[in-house]
Amino acid sequence: MTPHQISTDGKQLVREGSGSNFVKEIANKGYYAGSRQIDQEVDLEIYIHIVKFNGSSWLTCQRGKHRIPGITKEEDLFCIMKFEDIGTIPDDINGPDRSRLKIGGGARDSKDAKTFWDDEI
Repeated sequence: MTPHQISTDGKQLVREGSGSNFVKEIANKGYYAGSRQIDQEVDLEIYIHIVKFNGSSWLTCQRGKHRIPGITKEEDLFCIMKFEDIGTIPDDINGPDRSRLKIGGGARDSKDAKTFWDDEI
């Protein structure tokens, strides 16, 4: 496993306010510092970014390319995890899924999954 920094073009997206969608916007597009071709060599890409919102920190995660047989469902490629006040993300290995689809929303499978400002009905 080798981490790679995002290019200045990718950082510009953060400055323009991409927020929780940042990892979605850079996935599979070669936004690597020093080379736009690293994505042609790697077997797995995982993009992570911390977003600060309303006094809380949220870890956004997007799975990019993954050379495995089979196709991962689109809804399983992105998630958001909330950091607790002491800076950890509690595990959910033996319990209900704690991942979220929106910053400020409830857990993925809960009735509170949507945020109050969602305009979807």
